[in-house]
Amino acid sequence: MKDLVSSLNRLLTSYLAPLDEQKKLTQTMALIITGGKWQSQIIPTPKHNKIRPTTSRMRESIFSQMQCHLNGCRFMDGFSGTGIMSLEALSRGADFVLSNEKHRPQAHHLRNIRSQFKQDETHWHISALPFEKLISKGNSAQPFDWIYLDPPYPLITPQALNQWLTPLIKNNWLTTEPKGQLWLEHPTSFSPNQPTATRRYGDSTISQWTAEDLAKAYPSSP
Repeated sequence: MKDLVSSLNRLLTSYLAPLDEQKKLTQTMALIITGGKWQSQIIPTPKHNKIRPTTSRMRESIFSQMQCHLNGCRFMDGFSGTGIMSLEALSRGADFVLSNEKHRPQAHHLRNIRSQFKQDETHWHISALPFEKLISKGNSAQPFDWIYLDPPYPLITPQALNQWLTPLIKNNWLTTEPKGQLWLEHPTSFSPNQPTATRRYGDSTISQWTAEDLAKAYPSSP
């Protein structure tokens, strides 16, 4: 009898798991684009307990600092989540955005948003790979001018940063020109290697590197 009950419980769990995932994706929260041609547009996005959107205050501050570099730039959003950073970049004049979100249902949702904003692959490409897998191979296209990384905070460790940041220049993801910038959002309690500058927002901090400083802070193996 106990074996039968256990079997039924396993069967019920396997049946409900996809439904539970779908339920998470139908619960929505609203985010507002803070600047550019789409300023004040509301973006409904699925609530998901692994997604922590960058706050509007941080977004306004971040993009106001980089506004002069955005027009015509190539922008990578490495842990895209809601896609709000990608939309902010496109709204403010980025020529091409790569949004990477390994959670496939969320990546599918980003493609729906892309359609709503009448964007196509030539301006907004969406991939669904673990970030370390995406950057492990050489980038055959033009390198990016600005890479923004906002990983889930529990994943941020010194070992993870070595894995994520070291290949960016070696594999042609970040331009080595003076305009090249890598920005990392992380807990204030965490200290990455030798950032060019940092800015604190309460419990969160943005660390930024020029390409030159990133190569020194996270050098690739010979």
